[in-house]
Amino acid sequence: MPDFAPTSFTATRAEPGFVGWSDNGPIFRAAPEFDDMAAAAASGNPWWPRASRTQLAPTDGGSMLDYPPRGLWHSTETLQFPGYATGSFPHLTLGMAGGQVEVRQHIPFTRAARALRNESGGVQTNRARCYQVEILAFAERIGDLAAEVYDMLAEWAGWMEGEWGVPRTCGVQLKPYPASYGKGNGVRLSAAAWERYSGWLGHQSVPENTHGDPGALDWRRILQPTEDDMPLNDDDKKFLVGQVDRIHADFVTLLRGETHASTARLLEQLQETNRLLGLLVEPPPPEPPA
Repeated sequence: MPDFAPTSFTATRAEPGFVGWSDNGPIFRAAPEFDDMAAAAASGNPWWPRASRTQLAPTDGGSMLDYPPRGLWHSTETLQFPGYATGSFPHLTLGMAGGQVEVRQHIPFTRAARALRNESGGVQTNRARCYQVEILAFAERIGDLAAEVYDMLAEWAGWMEGEWGVPRTCGVQLKPYPASYGKGNGVRLSAAAWERYSGWLGHQSVPENTHGDPGALDWRRILQPTEDDMPLNDDDKKFLVGQVDRIHADFVTLLRGETHASTARLLEQLQETNRLLGLLVEPPPPEPPA
């Protein structure tokens, strides 16, 4: 792939479902037959099982092109789910609603979103295998983001790595808003760097765009989970079961008075057992939104 790939108007207009053009690039009619064609050639699940489909987009950005995979964070600049009246839908919108995290998927991952500006004759933005999420938040106050939202973003990033090959890495700086606004914000990628990029980044990182969201999002909380947050494989589970059995046997011995252990030692054994059991038991999925 060349460092700079100009938009091909002819090829785009010939693609099934093309209906027009806007500042955010081509507009395609969202239709099941196009989704089915893309899904048949896809390697991953077009829909995240955690997300509802209560707000499907009537249009999308067309087919995904052959670029390195990347994930992108936006902030909605509102705490309510937007209506996206201009058609600038991301793949997902995610945030707190009614005291819990709600996730809505608007566009399948086999099709391009339309939340990025795409200037005529410039680089591909939305169609450059860019998987986009709008977070219900303000870029200037992104530090107020709830822990539950970070947890859900981390879960989605892990799922996207497994299903669509998006590395859980971030090779850009996310600046605080409003310093992140504008084409000359100092962190926006060049056309060539954007086309080569793979990993996670923000709206403030994308060429041809001026927006500064999501501000100084703490990407490490999303992409670098602690050891206890990592999913357990079968060997891990077998080891933990053996550890719990051993601690249980030791605890029974202590209760029978066959050793001279202190009360503190008994409590330590109980705490360690509870910790290991917590690792073994997976939390139930959240209730689906009403």
